Amino acid sequence: MPRTEESVVTRHKGLLLAAAIAALLATLSFGTSTAGAAPGVVQDLSGCRDHELPANDDDSTDLVDLGFTANIYDSSFTQAYVNNNGNITFNAPLGEYTPFDFREANTPSIDPFFADVDTTGTDSGLTTYGTTTYGGKAAFCVIWDHVGYFNSHSDKTNTFQAILVDQGSDGVDVVFNYDNVSWETGDASDGADGFGGSSAAAGYAAGDGDSAHALILPGSFANGGLLDSNSSTSLAGHSTAGQPAGRYVFPLRTGAATGGRIFGTVTASGGGTVAGAVVQVCPSSGPCVSRIADANGVYRASNLPSGSYRVTGFPGPEDEFSSTTYDNVMVPGPGTQTQRDIVLGPAPAGPPPGTTVEPRIDDNPDGVPTVYWGDPLHLSTAGCSGGTATYKVVLHGTEVRSGPMTEGPAGTYTATVAALEPDHGTGEVQIHIDCPGPTDEDVDFGIYIDPSGVVRDAAGNPAPGAEVTLYRSAGVAGPFFAVPSGSAVMSPSNRQNPDFTDGAGRFGWDVVAGYYVVKASLDSCTAESQVLSIPPPVTDLDLRLSCPGGGAPASNPAPPGQPSDATPGPRKLASIGKAKLAKGRTLMIGVTCAKTAIQACSGTVRAKIGKKAVGQKAFKKLTPNSSTTVKVTLSKKGRQLVRKVKKGKKIKFVVSVAVKDAAGTGQTATRTVMIKRR
Repeated sequence: MPRTEESVVTRHKGLLLAAAIAALLATLSFGTSTAGAAPGVVQDLSGCRDHELPANDDDSTDLVDLGFTANIYDSSFTQAYVNNNGNITFNAPLGEYTPFDFREANTPSIDPFFADVDTTGTDSGLTTYGTTTYGGKAAFCVIWDHVGYFNSHSDKTNTFQAILVDQGSDGVDVVFNYDNVSWETGDASDGADGFGGSSAAAGYAAGDGDSAHALILPGSFANGGLLDSNSSTSLAGHSTAGQPAGRYVFPLRTGAATGGRIFGTVTASGGGTVAGAVVQVCPSSGPCVSRIADANGVYRASNLPSGSYRVTGFPGPEDEFSSTTYDNVMVPGPGTQTQRDIVLGPAPAGPPPGTTVEPRIDDNPDGVPTVYWGDPLHLSTAGCSGGTATYKVVLHGTEVRSGPMTEGPAGTYTATVAALEPDHGTGEVQIHIDCPGPTDEDVDFGIYIDPSGVVRDAAGNPAPGAEVTLYRSAGVAGPFFAVPSGSAVMSPSNRQNPDFTDGAGRFGWDVVAGYYVVKASLDSCTAESQVLSIPPPVTDLDLRLSCPGGGAPASNPAPPGQPSDATPGPRKLASIGKAKLAKGRTLMIGVTCAKTAIQACSGTVRAKIGKKAVGQKAFKKLTPNSSTTVKVTLSKKGRQLVRKVKKGKKIKFVVSVAVKDAAGTGQTATRTVMIKRR
């Protein structure tokens, strides 16, 4: 599951170290909750209300001056963005409204209350900000004053504050103040009346991937965890040691170096920095760390013990590049800095027209083929007639398979490649044809060899069509979050999450260092892995579905020749045709009712980007053997995810349709479609 050349997982971000957690809990005062913070714990300092964000949902300021240089561990800032959704960021504004684990984001963030704040409600206040002084030192202040929640609700409001206090070259103090926390979730984050769903989070992160430079406050992400009504973890009812209820002071200090640092800039072979690239730093023994390059392509891995490291750069969210590895990168000792710039290679190409490799387990016939390491491969290419052809499979610079290719018919060359197990990862197929004429021919293309995991039922039968979801944390104790579809922690070989098992029940991702959990579901049956520490690679993951009452998944019948007590699966009533995206907000999806349907079909079309549902639309009275176009208006989240994709790039939608006719419910049809954003 890891993504070094050796690390592959079989087919959401960092946690404080145990000692740091203990130190934090020692500073927090979690006694019996009061009804809330003392009146006025939010400090109305001069300057805090000098500027305001007009009533809005998900907006941010432009860069605003802090009034001093904020030294946050390895980075220094004189400006920041104030985001309506309860945080301050430095490298880019943040419009995301559903809380995610901000500790592994590639931008520092200060998050007193990360949730879907909406100040357009009738009785909602606004977000205000400005420069001030605090304890005689320069400071920057933001107040979210009686703010409501999406969608324009103000029946409940929250009042909270963040203050950044200059401590010179030593760092900054972060002060959080809470008068009251009455709601935790907006409607678009699966909340109801301000509660439940994906609940709010609070804390901070340096954006360098170092777990010691980040904090998530207790109660974050838990339903009811941060509310005034929670006696154990309410924000307004507790504090750090020595502070009144509702006030938290966190001194972020650089401190003396306890290890060395490897840093550098990630660039492309053709020039230009690569923002969002993932860099994995692995010692000769011990756990690896992964870091995300910032907007300038710069990465830093700090507090590294002395020794030799292997540094690998992986492409970021855009996958036009291939990974590059550097061995023997040395860290001499504490306080030392080693520069290791990384140049990513060009992305491997798929097979050219006339060249195929089968069987492949991906659904992108024009891309780099993904093949299962246990399958013998049939390789075929077109070329000059009467030549002599040979092939090589090269993995990490080493030839792992080679042999002759047989011509027949004329101009077509084929070979059977023995199963590649135990080799796996990104490689290259090289074909050379020695032609009778003066010019020989060469065909080179990329290949990804997948050691895939498998989902089975309780009897050990493969479970095709199971939904499999990858969860990640930078700490073994979690919390774990679903990896967003398209995330660069997954290699370009498969960046769809959740994914679905193939006909043999297989699934797989290739991922960077971290801690992962894999969950599978089919019908009402579920399976979940233990926490997987990556690296070393996980190449034998076998998930067994557990079903209510001990039954088998309805869509997973017994193999031929074996009796089955399961109810026959639903009839196939519908198929999904072409899809296109109109104006970035409406999916136009073709749906066909099967000619075997009894009377007319009716049902619902649903669309997801990754695991996030982004829209649905019901239809009815579709006659058998006829088609229609269903228009699905994307949700707020869906439109936001679309806007994040650069124009000209493709967006991966998972479209499903549940259909019934006069005889009852039919089988759900699912299809993955790639749509270019225009």
